[in-house]
Amino acid sequence: MPEESNEHGLPSDEEIETRLRKVLGDLGEPELELSDDHVEAKTKELLDNTKTPGFDDDFNKRFDDLHAKASQVKDTRDAQAAQVKKTEKQTDDGSRGLSVGLTVAYTILGLPLLGAGIGWFIGAVAMQIGILVGAVVGLAMAVTIVNKANIQN
Repeated sequence: MPEESNEHGLPSDEEIETRLRKVLGDLGEPELELSDDHVEAKTKELLDNTKTPGFDDDFNKRFDDLHAKASQVKDTRDAQAAQVKKTEKQTDDGSRGLSVGLTVAYTILGLPLLGAGIGWFIGAVAMQIGILVGAVVGLAMAVTIVNKANIQN
């Protein structure tokens, strides 16, 4: 069979598949379906059952230890990243709660003072009515703000 190659001198996909079928046939498994899962499983099986030529058992043991340490470091980093993400979420929730609380406090205090100021310009009786109207409007707005914050959460 003539060798097909692309412009870079690499074998084509068809040639690679033909070679893989030939290798799998030489291993005693003729005409296998070349699904991705099967190829991955067969590759893993071959790698697990094959020792690296030219390396001794000590090297393989050290390599396995290094791989285990790398996995442990990766797991530690993943755990730390999850902890940072959790802390950031808690901080965001706390900041949001603080902003809602301050908004409610300023509304409850500010609107009655606004009503008193408007009433003071009008007259003494109007000042008391302005405080009362400001307090009622302030409480109504505070309840609205709190309900809106609860709906968003």
